Amino acid sequence: MELRSSFLVSAAVKSLVDVVLPAIDPANALAQEQGKLAVGTLQFAASRMSLQFRYDAVDLSQLVELAGTIRDVLRSEANADEAASALDTVTRRSESVLSRALVDPAALEDAGAELRGAITSAMSAARASKSAPAQRSIAKAVVKHAGEQLARERAWVAPQGWEGDVSIPAIDTLLGQSEIAPTSASS
Repeated sequence: MELRSSFLVSAAVKSLVDVVLPAIDPANALAQEQGKLAVGTLQFAASRMSLQFRYDAVDLSQLVELAGTIRDVLRSEANADEAASALDTVTRRSESVLSRALVDPAALEDAGAELRGAITSAMSAARASKSAPAQRSIAKAVVKHAGEQLARERAWVAPQGWEGDVSIPAIDTLLGQSEIAPTSASS
């Protein structure tokens, strides 16, 4: 199942260009214009998706720098200690967020693809070893992971209305329950 927004937007643009726009009455100039505007907006958004994270990280970094400068100025001013202290508190929180967010989403996606390949190779090695206990343990872990992945993917696309099971938790609930910090398995 392809869940990447860049792919989904590209598919929507292709559908609009290949099917929807040609079906609009050529005499309806406003509809023609709006259709082209919608396609152009989607194409622009798609071209910026890979940059959005970096844009936000640079923006926050520059805001932290600005806040530091303003805080330093306020500290030398009479009657500005409270404002400087409040700004310093929020600046430290922002610096903490920034320090935790410096992995580019593309690097995260690449690491996932690389790890999937390494997992596949490790599973092949276990199969070649002909160790039944190892194969059972790996199969159990893979089935558990597949269930978690399927639940996440179903929750991701549920708002599109294709999912009949209303008991599926919302994607933000599932993501909020997931452990994303390194586990003892990585130690």
